[in-house]
Parts: sequence; structure tokens; C-alpha cells
Amino acid sequence: MKLGMIVAAADKYYPEAFVSRHFDLERARVRNKRAGDDLAKFIVAELLETFDKAAVDDVQVGEAIRVLEQAKTDLESSLRGLRELGRLVSLPGKE
Repeated sequence: MKLGMIVAAADKYYPEAFVSRHFDLERARVRNKRAGDDLAKFIVAELLETFDKAAVDDVQVGEAIRVLEQAKTDLESSLRGLRELGRLVSLPGKE
């Protein structure tokens, strides 16, 4: 499996195809220009970092899913902290 196939799959439902703006599918390499979406850039970086061209397809796709699931868990943890803060600052009587 080629990295471009994995990036294209990650880009398929991403808003405004921002993931593919960070990766040149034809040349199979990361684009170094600022494309305006750091989360999409992060996704490409994670996929690139864990890509193993020697791995069989199902293992490679599984690893891509695993790293993005871990990123999702990490983002949800950060959101939990921000929500806690939001409840603290919006309590009635706090001035």
C-alpha cells in the first residue's frame, strides 16, 4: 500500500479536502506550504510518521487507524479539561 492511498482515505470526508492540501498525492510527498488547517497537517504528519511501506495493507491501515484514534482520545481529554474550566468560569456568583 502507498502512503498516498492512506492520505486520500483520510481526506475523503475531511472538510474542504484540507488533508490533501498538505500532501501531494501525485508525487507522494508532504507539501511544505501553509495550507491553513493545522489539524489536517497533523493528520498527514501522523500518517507519515507511522507509515511502513513493508507492512501488508491491513496492518498498515490498522496502524493508521490506531494513531488517529489515539489522537482523538488525546483531543477528547483536552476538551474535557476545557469543559471543566468553562463550568468553573460560568458559575453564578463568581465575579
